[in-house]
Amino acid sequence: MPGIFIGIGGIGGSIVAQVRQALALRVAFAHDSPSAQEAAGQFRFLLIDTWKDGVGLGFDAADCFDLPEGKDKFDVDAKIDSWHHGGDATFRNWWPERKGAPLRAGAFASGAGQLRIKGKLAYRIALTGQGRPVVDAVRDALHAIDAVLGPAPGLRTVPVYLVCSL
Repeated sequence: MPGIFIGIGGIGGSIVAQVRQALALRVAFAHDSPSAQEAAGQFRFLLIDTWKDGVGLGFDAADCFDLPEGKDKFDVDAKIDSWHHGGDATFRNWWPERKGAPLRAGAFASGAGQLRIKGKLAYRIALTGQGRPVVDAVRDALHAIDAVLGPAPGLRTVPVYLVCSL
């Protein structure tokens, strides 16, 4: 069965990288046979992180979505104000306030995995922000899996696994 693995944060990324390495090892043990390569082609691996070491974990650069010190790059404080004051009720439900004003985010150099509120903001920006959105990458991965498997009668179900630390 095909699948898409998305590592979220450093721990999630390292787990997904290990899954990817184990799959490559199985293909190698099968002497890189065409059937083993086709089976491995049914899987895709992505990383969403605020840290810059995704390529070091074995991810292709196009499969990494990071917010490198994104506070200024992504105009985070302005987005927080806009979402908070602009009528986004869902955002106001989970973003903390201090004296009636939205809390400032601070730098995104690292630690979104340890600070839940910072992580939620980082991933909201990654899903809706600049550059290639994660949703488009997942859609591309689905198309790539379809290309490997060929046309399917009816709908094809492809599980998406989100792997992160607790």
